[in-house]
Amino acid sequence: MALVDLDLYGRTDVFGNPTEHTEEMAVSNALLHFIQIRKGEYIEEPNLGGIIEFLKFKSMNTVNPDEISKILRTNLEYNFQGVIEVSDVIVNPNFEKQRFEIAIAYIYLKNNTENGLQFNVDKAAGNKSENVILASMDIPLTGENLYATLVTLQDSQNALLSYESRGDYYYWGKYKLSGLKNTDPYYSDIQALLN
Repeated sequence: MALVDLDLYGRTDVFGNPTEHTEEMAVSNALLHFIQIRKGEYIEEPNLGGIIEFLKFKSMNTVNPDEISKILRTNLEYNFQGVIEVSDVIVNPNFEKQRFEIAIAYIYLKNNTENGLQFNVDKAAGNKSENVILASMDIPLTGENLYATLVTLQDSQNALLSYESRGDYYYWGKYKLSGLKNTDPYYSDIQALLN
């Protein structure tokens, strides 16, 4: 069974079983919690956890990002099978800031929506969740409306425009730009603004 959030108020179904929430945000929260928890913190499952905890104690020169990506992908696919499909896991060491930057893209299988998590493992302070993005926020605008919206949001994001070929969408940090296509009359202006 996949790890998901239980009802906050302790509600149960007609058989007395706890109500489980598998909606997108519940799954995103469960994913982030599962990734960040230390080994032994799950009372009933003491062997779970610690997936990224060890990164804080590794030398950045000795960590193989591809190996960490495979470990994360394998753990997520096993523990969340039937709920999500992991599309991509990217682990980038940032030597200048002394941290690992991790991005996970996944498809929520209940309604086939693409979501993502981004977080950092800081070597110096041990902060595991600086700049957490629990799910992408869709901006379905086009043309001048999209451009004007992005101008107002520009100072709040420290990300570049990226393209997800599987879903045929552009992403900018936590924002999914579902209305942006390369045929948009403001496409080059938006590209110049965000990159």
